[in-house]
Amino acid sequence: MESENIFSILKRIPFFADLSELKHAKMVKNISMRSCPAGYTFFKEGDDTTKSPFFIILKGMVNIFRKNSVGENHCLATLKNNDFFGEMGILTNEARNATAQAAEDCHVLEIPNADFLNLIQSCPNMAAKISETYINREKGK
Repeated sequence: MESENIFSILKRIPFFADLSELKHAKMVKNISMRSCPAGYTFFKEGDDTTKSPFFIILKGMVNIFRKNSVGENHCLATLKNNDFFGEMGILTNEARNATAQAAEDCHVLEIPNADFLNLIQSCPNMAAKISETYINREKGK
């Protein structure tokens, strides 16, 4: 996808509303857009996070689930347009604690791990949004 198109998409996502034009421009260089069919697994519980990206849903729904004590999937959240996922493993640098799977056909933006970390270090408002979401998700474990 062209940088101009990603840039215009980012400007419409509430999560990125506080970013300056310069920060948007820097981010666009490394962001990719992916179309994924229903059932596609973005990552699995236990996966390594060192190179795993941060995801933002442009269109579609993604289920976040974990195996319970008897090995059945327990849905933790169903995410939709403009929601994000993948931040917990990146922030903690620990293995994925849940699986993320497309509940329907999806279009997502992928931000590389290092770029995501740089972004939240340089943008206090964004770091606060991520922290709030992280805390809420930790409570839902």
